[in-house]
Amino acid sequence: MQKRHLRFLFHETAFYLLPSFVNRLSCFVLRAAQRVFFQQQIRPLFTDHEYDSLLTVYVREAAKGIGASADNLDHAFESQQAEILQALIPKLEKDFLKIEKAFPKEPVKGSKAYNNQLELYRSSLRMAIRQIVREETKIREALKQDDLNDRILLYEQSIDLQADGTLNVVENIRIYNGNDDNLNNQIKRGITRDFPTCYFNQMGLLSKVPFELKSVKRNGLKEPYHTEDLKNGIRIYLGSASDYLKEGIHQYRIEYSTNNQLIFHANKDELYWNVNGTGWNFSMNEVRCQIRFPKSCQILEKQCYTGSQGSAAQDCGFEQLSNHSINFYSRSKLEAHEGLTIAIAVEKGGFESISPSVKWFNLLKDNWIFTLGILSVLGTFIINFLLWLKVGKDPKKGVIIPQFEPPPGMSPADVGYALQQKYSPQLFSAAIIDMAVNGCMDIQVDEEGWIFKTPTYLFQKRNPDDPKHSRYDEQYGFDADDLDGQKAEKGSYNSKIAGAYTKLENQLKSRIEVEKKQKSSFAIFRRNDHYLGLSILFWVLFVIAAISWIAVYRTPWPFIVTISSIIFLGIIIQIVFAKIMSAYTVEGRKQVDHIEGFKRYLSTTEQSIFDKLNPPDENLQLFEKYLPYAVALDIDNQWAERFKNQIEIAEEQGYQPSYYRFHSSGNMSSSSFMSSFAGSLSSTVASASTPPSSSSGGSSGGGFSGGGGGGGGGGGW
Repeated sequence: MQKRHLRFLFHETAFYLLPSFVNRLSCFVLRAAQRVFFQQQIRPLFTDHEYDSLLTVYVREAAKGIGASADNLDHAFESQQAEILQALIPKLEKDFLKIEKAFPKEPVKGSKAYNNQLELYRSSLRMAIRQIVREETKIREALKQDDLNDRILLYEQSIDLQADGTLNVVENIRIYNGNDDNLNNQIKRGITRDFPTCYFNQMGLLSKVPFELKSVKRNGLKEPYHTEDLKNGIRIYLGSASDYLKEGIHQYRIEYSTNNQLIFHANKDELYWNVNGTGWNFSMNEVRCQIRFPKSCQILEKQCYTGSQGSAAQDCGFEQLSNHSINFYSRSKLEAHEGLTIAIAVEKGGFESISPSVKWFNLLKDNWIFTLGILSVLGTFIINFLLWLKVGKDPKKGVIIPQFEPPPGMSPADVGYALQQKYSPQLFSAAIIDMAVNGCMDIQVDEEGWIFKTPTYLFQKRNPDDPKHSRYDEQYGFDADDLDGQKAEKGSYNSKIAGAYTKLENQLKSRIEVEKKQKSSFAIFRRNDHYLGLSILFWVLFVIAAISWIAVYRTPWPFIVTISSIIFLGIIIQIVFAKIMSAYTVEGRKQVDHIEGFKRYLSTTEQSIFDKLNPPDENLQLFEKYLPYAVALDIDNQWAERFKNQIEIAEEQGYQPSYYRFHSSGNMSSSSFMSSFAGSLSSTVASASTPPSSSSGGSSGGGFSGGGGGGGGGGGW
């Protein structure tokens, strides 16, 4: 039955040797097939790793026998694996069948028969490989051909873990330094070894680990070296800048220690470790690693991964030596930028756990930009709040009593600016309407457009000899002369209107706000913007620092989102306090109380509640007189609603408002248009005073190679 199974196995192997398969895939399939073949015959005698080791050792022996260079054996064997394995199977079949007949019963392990059978299998494999190397011309010549590529022949790592979590690491790196500029010839003075000390956890926060370099040797002697800080770690330059490395094989030994590499789970502790890392510029014939945990530890789980960064391939193996020690190894050659990553979990209790307070302290220290951001948010709020209590808190509001006239001497724009503490197109419209109702200006309203009608406004000066013109220049900073003959229409910039718009803003600031070294007419409130300058400057510097941090450490998206959220929160705090930092003076608070009482009178539709206070008689003259104030206080619709019936009756009798002339080709009545007049004028004025350049424009398991601590990479220099 075993013979029938062997023949079936050989037929299956032949199927995988189709010429269309690449050499490396053929090698993998053949080695797998031979491994299964060996296991079927000698399962109790050899492990997979022992079989691979025997194959490699015997090929090296045979190659040396034909005069092949020892420096080239690993590369040569790699290139000829498929041919050697393909030639082996038919030769081994005959010999193995003889051994099978000689031992019809499986010998007891450790017995003389067992040892004899073991030696026969070894001898058969050795002789078959020697015969192939001697007789196969292509294989023989390939093994003798020199490979001058710089490469790593063996990367061997030994790790002793201490109970406090410290890893004492010894790396033995055997390299071949070639001398052919047409090949990989990076090694000139020696090699470099990069070790990462910065990682990002699952939350996207930076975690730094210590690294202490203890010794560097080459070929058993101390080797000069120097280090260089990298963005995410340290680089060790092995060798001297003035000495070039001789061609041939060299053995480097690097000793260092590190910590904070363990992962503490709820029910286990884990070492997730990159043995060589995926940053090497050289291929590696073999990578090995031995881990020794404290004797109190019990190994529970183990995995290994190979390949480039992120690969989940497992072309690797392990051999557990005891409850607390284990060996890992790569099964095949690793190309440049491919690594071996291991993961071992042990029972809880073998390592000294780190207290939560120490973890948080280290986390906040490592992520100082995050810590600074949190402290900045708290500091910004506290400092601004204290400043607000000192200079930004308004005096206590008085009892609001309805007032039937504005504060003495205050224009409509003054009233609106004092109450709202900001400038807007509505205040400019109120100033224009104020000029119009007092006979200094005509506002001619037309509708333009074929389908969608939009209003346009033509301003014309009236009564040039009226002394009120000079009063408006004092109140508003401009008069009817500045707007005479100017037309405002949406989407069309008008520099004259824009100039008057800016003059009014500056005039209101000088009349209403309290400024240092500047006399104010009314001194209603203080802006207090200068108290925010320092915190704004700090946040600008923090944003620059955060961008630099992200660029240096190449932070993942969760960290970027967190930092952006902190900055956004800081900006929100600044905006809120910027809005509330303005404060009324004691006298200004009284004036604003008066303004609010006047606003209450203008906005209240039901006037009967004011009968006992002897309000003025309501007529169209009163409506027009206080309309500019209603516009400035954004209650023009409520004010107009109170006079709706009077306006409609007067319109039937030929009433024409004194403050505008309305020409419409449609059926819209003058009274209907009046309800939206102020709002339409404000939006049109805003459009006409905005230059085009300010527009925004229309246009367990589950791991992977490179996934743990350690690792890094290296190259030549």
